[in-house]
Amino acid sequence: MTAASYVPVRPRAVAEMVLGFGPRKACSTSERVLIVEDDHDTRLALEIRLIANNYDVAAAVDGARAAYLLRELLPDLVVLDLGLPGLDGFAFLDLARSMPPAERPKILIHSAWEREEHERRALALGASLYLQKPANDLDLLVAIRNLLDQR
Repeated sequence: MTAASYVPVRPRAVAEMVLGFGPRKACSTSERVLIVEDDHDTRLALEIRLIANNYDVAAAVDGARAAYLLRELLPDLVVLDLGLPGLDGFAFLDLARSMPPAERPKILIHSAWEREEHERRALALGASLYLQKPANDLDLLVAIRNLLDQR
């Protein structure tokens, strides 16, 4: 594929085309989810699924961008991979923990890292839930909905 023929993937357009719904004028929910995932395919699939379920979605590919978006967007929930370039997921958790409680989002860890050791550390740093990759779509969506309902 040449650079001239490359068209960037737009998750909202893909969700509209594949899942059969038209463009939305406004998000039907005010719930904002920040996806922090360095794997392109995983991030894109999750973005499409959340957009299709009427969440307001932002995404970051690394911890530094995620830290910026955390402060700028004040998301209700963060879906966080632990193995990120630069600022890793644990450093991100520490940063989120320093936020005022009213602004602090729920954080769902979605990681392929070995569960037992990393889950304990993530929960101690303020994560709300740890889901091992690969988690099926339904389990992930239910976990997101449950965490948002707790806010």
